[in-house]
Amino acid sequence: MSILTRTTSHEFELANIILGPTITLLRNQTFQPDFDMWKLMNWIFVTYYWTFLGDLGQISPTTYVPWNQWANANFSQATFHTASNNIFVNESLFEVYTKYMNETLLPLLLYGGIGEISPLSTENQLTWEPTTFIRGYDCTERQLKSAVSFIFGVFATLWAVMHVFYTFVKWITGKFARWDTERGNSLLQVTANS
Repeated sequence: MSILTRTTSHEFELANIILGPTITLLRNQTFQPDFDMWKLMNWIFVTYYWTFLGDLGQISPTTYVPWNQWANANFSQATFHTASNNIFVNESLFEVYTKYMNETLLPLLLYGGIGEISPLSTENQLTWEPTTFIRGYDCTERQLKSAVSFIFGVFATLWAVMHVFYTFVKWITGKFARWDTERGNSLLQVTANS
């Protein structure tokens, strides 16, 4: 039995109906009639989230404001969360996710060469690494562009504008010619008879 905290049972049933063909296809392709697509989705999103956060040097998330209050945000008041839900820090979660990978996903991919994964310990655990993002700019001092750069920029802009105008005129004349042909008149016949 699953515990639904942010999803109503009606929404969950509706999602199962919408994704029914995909779930059936997965079960047929994996030759497992009881294959749980929701466990797969959970594994994908949770491992991606914690791996991505770890790549940024963090082991726990930091939130600043609720989603519905971005307009009134005070980014100096951050909420620092614990790393208790991190699958690379919490030993029991690590065991659950590696077991699912080894016993369900790798056999489905016909891949068995990953070997034994060591359990988490004080030596084999994700640790926090201070990470700094440096924001730099190519130009820190205002200066005029060179004449060649300026001329190239002007001509590139003119070419882009003219190309759009030419494409528009070509499209309009094509529509007019098609409309004229459908009416039985040809612009060439009218000018030849004049």
